[in-house]
Amino acid sequence: MTETDWITALAQIAELVRLYRDGDPRGRRIDVLSLSISYYHETPADELFDGTLYDILADLSANGTVVVCGAGNDATSRPAFPAAFAPWTDGQGPVPVRQGELPIVSVGALNPNGTDAIFSNAGPWVRAHEVGAGVVSTFPVAFNGGYQPAQLTEFMGRRRSSLDPDDFSSGFGLWSGTSFAAPLMAGRIAQHIFGNGAPGSTEDDVKRAWAALEELTSLRR
Repeated sequence: MTETDWITALAQIAELVRLYRDGDPRGRRIDVLSLSISYYHETPADELFDGTLYDILADLSANGTVVVCGAGNDATSRPAFPAAFAPWTDGQGPVPVRQGELPIVSVGALNPNGTDAIFSNAGPWVRAHEVGAGVVSTFPVAFNGGYQPAQLTEFMGRRRSSLDPDDFSSGFGLWSGTSFAAPLMAGRIAQHIFGNGAPGSTEDDVKRAWAALEELTSLRR
């Protein structure tokens, strides 16, 4: 995916939400948007890209959509965007939270035992954590990648092997990454929102979303 494709898709999503808030039947209500994609500032052009991306995400936030982002999988405190648009605990973030808008939610990965996953990015910009290691999910398209089993033999007329790590032909897969922690957190936020009142005005929906964030993350108004 190129930056242009990404921006176009997000802008179209933001337009659907704006139309909904304006009462246009072409609009769509989107309470939570999960983004499992990120970049670092490698060149000056990357930093210039921030403003274009953030303006779209801020528009979504202002219209009551909670944007949830994976923090990245490089075991570094180097800011990964868009997750690093979240409010920083030390107040040194690149963008302020505008009044009346929801913050970006940045999500690091946990192991099943609750410890931080060794690969998960960390820093003052990571404001929530969810299980993101050893996550099992459906894989609806049969796929067998290039890896092979480490051991393969035959016994009593039957083939035996160790697990092929990228054979998903069973319809299930096992993954690790903040890309999986983010949608799990997004689901928890959505569940909390829907369990605390009916949809209403933008202002009411922002309040319900904030209640979810204060319950599930370290973010505070």
